[in-house]
Amino acid sequence: RFLDEVTEAGYEWIELGPYGYLPTDPARLTDEVARRGLKVSAGTIFCGLHRGPSEWDATWEQVSRVAALTRAMDAKHLVVIPSFWRDDKTAEILEPPELTGEQWAHLTKGMERLGHEVRET
Repeated sequence: RFLDEVTEAGYEWIELGPYGYLPTDPARLTDEVARRGLKVSAGTIFCGLHRGPSEWDATWEQVSRVAALTRAMDAKHLVVIPSFWRDDKTAEILEPPELTGEQWAHLTKGMERLGHEVRET
C-alpha cells in the first residue's frame, strides 16, 4: 500500500524506512520498487546512541542489516535517526525529550564511530 501511495503521489525516490516496514528480501523489494518505477535513495536506522556505549552492539547489528539491504538496492546513503523519546505506537513517554550534556557527548561520539565503521565496511 505504501509503495502504491508513494507512486500515486508522484514520488520517484524513497528511503527504506524502519527495517521490516518494506520487504527485507532484496529480490522481492527490487521487484516491488521497480514495477512502480521507484528508486531507493537510502536506508533508515533508528538508534539510541545517546544512551551510551552499551547501545553499540544493538545499533551495529541493525546498521549491518539495513546497510546490506541498502547496498542491495543500489542506494548509497544511510539516514540515522535517534530513537524517539516516546513510544511510536502508544505515545507513552519513555525518557525526557531533551538530552543532557552527557547524552549529547554519547550521541556525538557514537555517531562519529558509526560513520567511521560504516565507511570501513
